[in-house]
Parts: sequence; C-alpha cells; structure tokens
Amino acid sequence: MKPVLFLSALLTALLLLQNPVAAQPVHTPVPGGVAVMALPANTKSAQFLGNPVLITGDSANPVAVVGIAMDQAPGPARLDLAEGRNRLRCP
Repeated sequence: MKPVLFLSALLTALLLLQNPVAAQPVHTPVPGGVAVMALPANTKSAQFLGNPVLITGDSANPVAVVGIAMDQAPGPARLDLAEGRNRLRCP
C-alpha cells in the first residue's frame, strides 16, 4: 500500500472515531423520519406497530431509535415496552 493512501485512510478513521455523536440519528418524528426517545431504566425491548425497535445505551439509560414509515399517519403513536416481565405502553 502506498504511504499516502495509508495515511489518508488512517486520518479518515481517526476523524470518524473522534466524533461518534455524528453517527447518532437526529430526532425527526415525522413520516419517513426517526424518533429517538429516552426509555425507563432496564427496558429490555420495545415494539412500534408490532415491529422491533433498536435500543441503544446501557441498562440505566436506554434510548429507543424508531424508524417511522412514510405511510404513517401524522399524530400521536404508541411504543410498547418490556421492562423485565412488565409490559408498558408509552403514548
């Protein structure tokens, strides 16, 4: 590998690792967007309209990343949560 190409790749990797916040989705709760919501501690899983939701963070501060379909009607929606054995509904 040429030294210039190697150094360019290394610099790019360092810049990407330096700012991991840039990889976080932006809260845009509209059809076709993404809702990013803090969840109660120890939330094990979540579903939106019967579909699984990505949960990031640790067990003390979980965060849901919910993809919203383009055909989703604007307005309130519900997120179903599972905290251990308990089931909750978030308006």
